Amino acid sequence: MLLDLSGLSSVADWFYVASADNARQLRSVAEKIVLRAREAGVRTLGQEGLGRTDSRWALLDLGDVVAHIFLPEARALYDLESLWGDAPRVVGRV
Repeated sequence: MLLDLSGLSSVADWFYVASADNARQLRSVAEKIVLRAREAGVRTLGQEGLGRTDSRWALLDLGDVVAHIFLPEARALYDLESLWGDAPRVVGRV
């Protein structure tokens, strides 16, 4: 899911929120996002949660876009979709 935070946050204009079935898939999704961003000329400004093999969540700061990849229980716990309930949603493949 893509949340449009423009006008709502000074941190980023977009939050990309995704789920992964397990820690290995989480890492693979995050690595693919970093690769595609690099191919598009976008630098990763920071990343969290990828240093551990048992990570339940990863964050990638790509400037205007912040990507969050969660295992299902962590996504439910942090519930970013509700936290940013005022943000318009762009649903579907991005």
